[in-house]
Amino acid sequence: MAAAPTIRAEWIRERLRVPELERLLGGPIGARIDDNFDSLRVRVQKAVDRIGEEAGATAEAVRRRTRAYGVVALASLAVFVAAMTAALRLPSFRWPGFALGVATAALAKTVAGVRGRLVGDLKAVEALADRFRDPLAAARTPEDLHRLAAEIRADMAAVIGDD
Repeated sequence: MAAAPTIRAEWIRERLRVPELERLLGGPIGARIDDNFDSLRVRVQKAVDRIGEEAGATAEAVRRRTRAYGVVALASLAVFVAAMTAALRLPSFRWPGFALGVATAALAKTVAGVRGRLVGDLKAVEALADRFRDPLAAARTPEDLHRLAAEIRADMAAVIGDD
């Protein structure tokens, strides 16, 4: 399996935290059903489903925030154009218009950079949503499921920064 996706934004990593993951992937309390393939498969399936749910909800939140940053960047560029037009056409507004134009251009560049990082994080979150479905479908033995559970634990720890 490929390396775990890298997510840079802390708020995204926190949203991807699945509290019941260790309970679902850990051994059962009481009866020894660790080697019962069907029950183990159901627990791993629930863990994969929860990861998919959290990743889907997180992806939607990232999309909303990305759209908001896009609107702010466009609005900043519109203010930049207006300020620079005023600076060039009205001598009394030359320096204030130029200063406002530079400030809004810097804001637009900063917001566009943050938006670009969010787009990268969005791709990583979307990749995480379905990352474990194919290996789960390919698992044929309890050992395969134990290996997959260990990979899920390791990858989720790497994604949310618990490693």
